[in-house]
Order: sequence, then C-alpha cells, then structure tokens
Amino acid sequence: MTNFQIPISMKELLPRRKVFLLRAIVFVGALALYWRTLAPSVATVFDDSLEFQLVCPTLGIAHPTGYPLYTLLGKFFTLIPIGDAAYRVNLMSAFFAALTVVFTYLLVRMLTDNSLSAFFASLAVAVSPVFWSQAVIAEVYSLNAFFTALVVYLLLRWEANRRQRPTVWQVSIPAIPNNLLLAAFVYGLSLTHHRLMLFLAPAMALFAWLTERPLRSWRICNPPPLKLASRLFLLFLAPLMLYAYIPLRGLHISSLDGTYQNTWSGFLHHVTASGYNVFITGNPLAQSRPLSFYWQLLVSQFGLVGIALGLVGFLASMRRPRPSTLLGVAFALNAAFVLTYRVADIEVFAIPTFLLYAIWIGIGVDFLGGILAKVWKRLSSPKRLRSPRIVLLPGLFATFARVAERLPDAKALASCRLLLVTLLLLQPLALLRDNYPELDLSQRWAVHDYGVDMLSQPLEDNAVVIGILGEMTLLRYFQRTEDLRPEVVTIVADRDEERLAAIEGALDADHAVYVTRLIHGLPERYSLSALGPLIRVRDAPVTAIPTPQHPLAIDLTDSLRLLGYDAAVMSPHQQTTVRLTLHWQVIATVGADYKVSARLLDVEGNQVAQIDDVPVHSTYPTSRWKAGETLADVYDLTVPSDTPSGQYRLLVILYEPDTLAEVGRAELGTVQL
Repeated sequence: MTNFQIPISMKELLPRRKVFLLRAIVFVGALALYWRTLAPSVATVFDDSLEFQLVCPTLGIAHPTGYPLYTLLGKFFTLIPIGDAAYRVNLMSAFFAALTVVFTYLLVRMLTDNSLSAFFASLAVAVSPVFWSQAVIAEVYSLNAFFTALVVYLLLRWEANRRQRPTVWQVSIPAIPNNLLLAAFVYGLSLTHHRLMLFLAPAMALFAWLTERPLRSWRICNPPPLKLASRLFLLFLAPLMLYAYIPLRGLHISSLDGTYQNTWSGFLHHVTASGYNVFITGNPLAQSRPLSFYWQLLVSQFGLVGIALGLVGFLASMRRPRPSTLLGVAFALNAAFVLTYRVADIEVFAIPTFLLYAIWIGIGVDFLGGILAKVWKRLSSPKRLRSPRIVLLPGLFATFARVAERLPDAKALASCRLLLVTLLLLQPLALLRDNYPELDLSQRWAVHDYGVDMLSQPLEDNAVVIGILGEMTLLRYFQRTEDLRPEVVTIVADRDEERLAAIEGALDADHAVYVTRLIHGLPERYSLSALGPLIRVRDAPVTAIPTPQHPLAIDLTDSLRLLGYDAAVMSPHQQTTVRLTLHWQVIATVGADYKVSARLLDVEGNQVAQIDDVPVHSTYPTSRWKAGETLADVYDLTVPSDTPSGQYRLLVILYEPDTLAEVGRAELGTVQL
C-alpha cells in the first residue's frame, strides 16, 4: 500500500508566513538575549563548565556519564571561526536554549491554538533566571531542556494526528506514526546526554498507552503492533551506540580527573554515574533545605503572577486528559527528584520542571483570555452598555467594551487575549530587568585573565604547577587550545596531603615547583615566594639579593628590610589592576605575624585602591621567614573603573592584625594610569 496521509487542513500543507515569522522572532529574540549576555571565554573554575570547554575541542572524556553527544556537538561548534574555543562551546548552550524557547512556543501553540499565549510561555522560559544562567555558559542543561521540549512536542503531535484521523480511513491509511518513531529516536539520543531524561520515560509510556487504547486500532494498524514495537525499540537503541565513543577514546586517554578506567566494569560505572547515587541515598554535602526553599526557587523563576497562571493552566489542561497526563506525570517525577537529590546546585536540575510549568503558564493565559472574552462580550451587549454601571467604569475599559460590541466573537477573543498578555508581560519584563545585571557575563574575563596570567609568568622549563582540579583544568585549557606554555607540567591534587606529597616528589625530581593556594603545613616545611599569582616553593631559602625595578633600602622593622619594588599596570580587558611586587630581606628572625597593607593614593592622598593580606598570597606568615632570606611578595590593586587617568602614589604599611597597630610604612613612587 502506498504510504500517504490525508491532509486535515491546508494549514498543514501551506504554513502561514505569519506563523513562521512568529517562530523566527521567538528564536532570534531568545538567541539575541543569550548572545548578548554570553560569557566571552572561560568564566568559571569550580564547576563543570570549564571541563566541557576543554573536553569538547580536544575530544576528551567528560565526568560521568561521559556526555558523548554533548562532546561531539561541542567539537562541531568549536569549528565556528568566532572567539576562542571556550566561547564557541558557550555559544552552543545559547543556541540550544533558544531552540528550547521555540519549542516551548510550539507546544503551547499546539495545545491552545493561541500564538499570544504561546509567546508569553516562551518568554517566561527565556527570562527565568536559572534557565538563562545555563544558556550563557558551557553547560549541559540547555541541551537537556531542548530534548525535553522536543520529545514532548513530538508525542503531542503524534497524539493530535491519531485523534484527528477520520475513522473511515483507518483501514486504508497506513498507521505508521512518524512522530512516534521520531520521538523514540530522539529519546534514545537524549539518553546519550543526560540522565534527567529517564524521568520522562514513565510519562511517555503512560501517554502512549492512553493514546492507543481508545482508538482500538491495533488489530488493523499497518504495520502490525509487534513490527511497530520492534521499530520503536531499534530507533531508541540506535543512538545509544554513541556511548562507544568513550571506550574508543579510552584507548588513548582517561577522563580529566583520571578516574575513568577503560574496562567493562569501569565503562558501566562511568556511563551509569553510579557514584552519584550517594546524593540520593545519603547526604555527603550536608545539604538540608526546607520546602520553603523550593517554593522561593519557583517564585524566583516566574513571579507570583506566573505561579498563579501555572496553577490555572494545570487545572485547565485537564480538559484534555492525555496531554495533561504526559505533562503532569513528567512534572511530578522531575519535581520529586529535585526534592530528594542533595547536591549544592540543585536549581539546575529543576530546569525540566520549570519548563513543564511554563507550558501550564501558557495554557493558563489562554484559559483566562477566553474567560475575559466571555465577560467582555456580556458587558458589551447593547443593554449593558446603556447601564449606569458601564458609565462608571474606567474610561479605557469602557472604550474597549464599546469596541467589542462591534467585533465578531473570534476577534473579540483575540482582542481580550492581546489585552491580557499585554498586562501580564509586566511580570517577565520585570524579571528581565532585575536579573539582567547578574546574568550578563559578557564582560566576565576574570577567570580567563587568571589562567593567562599564571602561564605568562617567566616559569622555568622544568616548572611544575600543583593545584586543585579546576585550576589545573584552566591551565590545561590554555595549553591545549592556545598552545600557551605546553611544556609546563600540571599536577592535580585536591587534598592538602596530596599536594604536599606531590610537592615533595617534584622537588626530589629537581623541578621548579609552584602551587596556587594555601596548603596547611607548607610554610613550616618550605620557603615560599610569589611570582605573579603563583607561589614558588623551595626546600631551602634564597639569600641572593634581587634587582628590583625600583631599588630601595627601607627598614620597616629591626627585622625586615624592603629592598625595592616592581610596579606594573595591567589592563587585559576593561579591568585595570596595578601589580605591586615587594622584595623583602629578612635581617633577623621575625617574632610576630604581620600583615601588609598595599594602597594606591591619588595626588591629594585619597585612597583609590587597597589590599590587606598575609604575605605571599596568604601563605607565608612573617614568623616563618628565615634570617637572611629574600623573597618576593605580590599584591594586585584593583582600580575602580571610574578612576581618571593620571599619576598615583603607592604606599605600603606593615601592621599587627590583632591590634591594627602600625609597625612601619614605606612611601613608594608613582604609577601612571
């Protein structure tokens, strides 16, 4: 039999230009918002975003579940000739977030046949702060939200086609459910990305059963049920083969943290992310949240107006049992997971829940628009318009009521919806205004500049940098994507004892050793000095006299002499920083722990910038300094953006932190900003 479908209406064959234009406006508008606020490069250190920005361009292995689809899509986006590799992976999040907004529009448009309600729901999703925050950095949640919206859309399209097919044609029209087959494939593909999609499976199964059971077409369907089921299973299974990427890459590399083992058991442990089950069965991070936290989280996404609209939409959606079952069960399962999963960033796991709620918001707007139209038409009847009460109504509403008298019912309904949506837009627009400053990452260069700064220092050829995983991933990103000091060895050590052991091993191998942060027990064992943002570790103190840019010989105490200083004005992007490097000489053992206050003053003595800290990036108390030792001590003075150009003076004060009593001071030279 020839496969064909009877068109239900010309609208299916010839989509109106207006419909296409509205979809394009929604997509371009959302993408423009996210592109405008997109992070310009690497923007975080201590989360997964930085990992993906390295894994995608280098085709690495991400943390469990491995994310093979995301990795391959990210690699494709890194081929776009714009920005650096990190920016391109960020752009992928913006792209799929914009697609999610479009499919939210399509879902509500299909359920309500109302473009205005669909536009309102898509806007509610687009400016919800958690979803927006994941659209401007390299993260997995916008792609997961896209899959959630796409699968729900395909299932509802399939249900609509089954519901609309005339009974007389059931025998002669082949019953191949194209949208159902595509939904099976897309759902399988989504499982190569994120496990959150598992919570959609029970809702999908129940929805499919409810959709097919009333039609009672299994006996006459073409293809037969068993053949259709096998097709669905194969289409679901086929994209799961993408997980073969992990063992194939595992032949050459491990994951960034080195935990992936390329064995059968190691592969299963990785792709099932079984190590994360502890956040359900236990509470290792001691996360305790009252129910009020989740309520406030939901309110912060849509506002109280959005919450009310969603409740109305939930009740109104029950007029169509099958779609309401799909949305309701999916929402309940995702919400239950959010309530029981005890991680620090639980809000990002709630994005599918927010997305489903936004669909109800759109249905609620449509329902209230219909109620308003009925009330409007009733008030605008000729008898009512002559009533004294109408005269007392506010002038604007009375005018609309008189206009409605002359409109047909369809146009009156559309006018009411337009009026309602116009008024309700104040809520998402307020969220846009309030959250824009915080979610605009377009000038967030601090992490990028920090990584470049570390690798731009005059490190020795045999240098080893030891730090936690996020910091070492940052260095490796620049080494592997921008070929910046690739010979420098990076060692990941997250715990203090691991870092101390790594330091000891590197020093024994005669490496120049640097660390990134305070390590308990480090100043008791080694001599320390600063080099830019890094800390140089030596097993013996340096006694050679340095040659600073500005030599001095100022004794701040009987034990400490300031030999000079270096000053550099750094403006890699919009932020200006004055880096002050102090060169100390220890004349005698210091019997107290002092703090250093480095200050930048204008010509009139007004303070422009200040930093107070324990020497050598808070790692080397003065009581641990050895007699005869010389060391460098670095302070970065952040200059306010509104500081005018001109000459500024540098001042250094040594003081006791407990009493704030000044021990000594040194008036240094000037710098030109």
